[in-house]
Amino acid sequence: MSALLRVSLLLQVVSCQGLLHIHVAPAPGQVIAGCLEETVATCVVRGAGPPVEISWRTGGLPYTAELQTTQENGTMTIRSELKMIPNNGIYGLRVTCVIVQNLGVNEEQFEKTIALQNIHCK
Repeated sequence: MSALLRVSLLLQVVSCQGLLHIHVAPAPGQVIAGCLEETVATCVVRGAGPPVEISWRTGGLPYTAELQTTQENGTMTIRSELKMIPNNGIYGLRVTCVIVQNLGVNEEQFEKTIALQNIHCK
């Protein structure tokens, strides 16, 4: 696990409200295993007209998520940081960013999955 592998996924989807840019990536740099919660991945959605909801699937492991929303030119950018207590057990864990866009009567759902490969021991 000494080599740092950074996987970044970019998904562009056309929703009923226009083009969404969805970017899911592990935290930049190495995340050192320890006792404190740290950001292990991020999910960014750009171009959202109606607000989107972002949640994470972590295989039942505990986590928290911090949301940040910015607005520019009538569209929103929503960023969710997945925070977990890093340990060797989550190396390779597949986490999924789930994006739901409420379109009034209908909902659209998009998912992107990555493997956490940036967890390192001291």
